[in-house]
Amino acid sequence: MTAADVHSASSTAASATKQTKLHLGALTALVIGSMVGSGVFSLPQNMAAGARPLAIMIGWAITAVGMLAFLFITNSTETCRRRLS
Repeated sequence: MTAADVHSASSTAASATKQTKLHLGALTALVIGSMVGSGVFSLPQNMAAGARPLAIMIGWAITAVGMLAFLFITNSTETCRRRLS
């Protein structure tokens, strides 16, 4: 092993341990994403524990209508963008 190999290995190890810092926007997005993600996974459990089946079905129906509306709006926006281009 030569001195150049030792220097190369030590610089590679030093660059691997170099820490990068997240900016405020990235940290905020990370926290919000974690909160939304945990809420998505715990919400069905909370609904099942405290609601009757009809209430849960109504909630899922409202969610489905909202998601379909979002899909149609997004699709129509993309179609308009393609026509204008």
